Amino acid sequence: MKFTPPSCPSIFKLFAVTAVLFAFASCSHTDEEGSVSLSIPNSVCKQIAVRAPVSGESTVMKVFVTGDWQTTKRVPITGDSSVTIEFDGIPSGSKLHVLCLIEGVPDEYYGTVGSCQIGVSNEIVISGKYENSVQLSLEELDFSANNSSNTLSINRDLPGCTYRWKYSDIIDTTTSVPSYTHSVPETEYFVGFLGDYYCTIYCDGTEITTLSGHME
Repeated sequence: MKFTPPSCPSIFKLFAVTAVLFAFASCSHTDEEGSVSLSIPNSVCKQIAVRAPVSGESTVMKVFVTGDWQTTKRVPITGDSSVTIEFDGIPSGSKLHVLCLIEGVPDEYYGTVGSCQIGVSNEIVISGKYENSVQLSLEELDFSANNSSNTLSINRDLPGCTYRWKYSDIIDTTTSVPSYTHSVPETEYFVGFLGDYYCTIYCDGTEITTLSGHME
């Protein structure tokens, strides 16, 4: 038996966030510092804003910089205009990932959150005054359990990320791939995933979010 949390309407399944990242450095300083600018066009902001929990309110998007230099910002998205997020004072030579996250909506009955919208850049190296540009796709990430194979999984891999899988007091392990299959010893009786199970996502060691599911 396989349980996959209900997904959001198809309009939210995939939309591109254009993230243009600029790294600047002053050659007059020995210790060069760069900055990162993340730009989200108005057309994408409108799609994000539709996810607001209450009509007329903003949707909160979390933006992370992880790696050698780390910070987090919470950005309200209203859909009225484009958004630019700035990160300054990043040492030259830093290796980073930039990540955008919109949390999923909890299940009305169980309170579990089986999906979210997430996008992660490939690794960025801040190198002097050179300009870096990337494309971020903010896509649906779904968490599921399969009792036929004793597997917990999410539907895609994320650059720079690791995954911590938890179930009762039986499973608590971390992998670098987006799935975990529980090997059942001959001396152990495992009836499958019953109750709540979890996957916590980390990027460069920074905790990003936890997805969860429930099976009767």
